[in-house]
Amino acid sequence: MANGEYLLVGCISSIEASTVSTRFFFLNRNTEESTDVTKELCTMIASFNEAQLPHRGYREIIPYSYRNELAHYSYGCGLSHYLSNDKLPYLGLVMNGNETFPVQDCEIAMLTPSDWKAFFGLNNVFHLEMESELVKHYFKTF
Repeated sequence: MANGEYLLVGCISSIEASTVSTRFFFLNRNTEESTDVTKELCTMIASFNEAQLPHRGYREIIPYSYRNELAHYSYGCGLSHYLSNDKLPYLGLVMNGNETFPVQDCEIAMLTPSDWKAFFGLNNVFHLEMESELVKHYFKTF
């Protein structure tokens, strides 16, 4: 159950050969709406990565790519691999107000395939009911 007004929920489609494939949704508690933001999030991350200046010879990048309507990244540093709550405000900054959802105000939640299959009884992250099930799960279960 989420406490924040806005959530960024990653529904992991698969973890294969050390690669995670995830569909991301923006959830708004006020409007009880959910939107697929996977492509936009990957665009934000690419802009964030390009804007990084080396610090002591190191650039802090978030290694995500977008293909087949999913974010792809290596499995290793948590379920969201370097995308964490403390990075979200910076993603909003690099977009200069051009984002369609307030990424800087979101909290991240991640669901594994076992989670969303058990919670929602759906068979894939592209199921038509995924967005409404996420809203019910995070905002309407008390």
